[in-house]
Amino acid sequence: MSAGPPPVRPGVDIHRLLQTMVEKGASDLHLTTGRPPILRISGELVPLGRSNLTEHDMRMLLHSIMNARQRQDYELDREIDFAIALDERRRFR
Repeated sequence: MSAGPPPVRPGVDIHRLLQTMVEKGASDLHLTTGRPPILRISGELVPLGRSNLTEHDMRMLLHSIMNARQRQDYELDREIDFAIALDERRRFR
C-alpha cells in the first residue's frame, strides 16, 4: 500500500519564498525545475541556495496554492494565471 507522494522538501514553501522575496526587496520570483529558486533584485538574478527544485517540488508548490478547479485546468492546459495573497497588502500573480 502506497503512502502517497512524499511532501515537498522542508524549506520549499511558497509562502516562505514569497516572504523572502518581500524581505529582500525582489521584484520577481523565478521557479524552474532543475534550478534553485531565483529572485530578481535590482535587475540582478540571485539564486536562493544551491538546491535545485525537482518536478515533484514544483507540483507540490503549485498544488499547495491552487484549488481543485485550478489544478484541473493546469493539468489540461499546462498553464494557469491566478494570484496569491500573503496578506491584505501583498498580492502576487
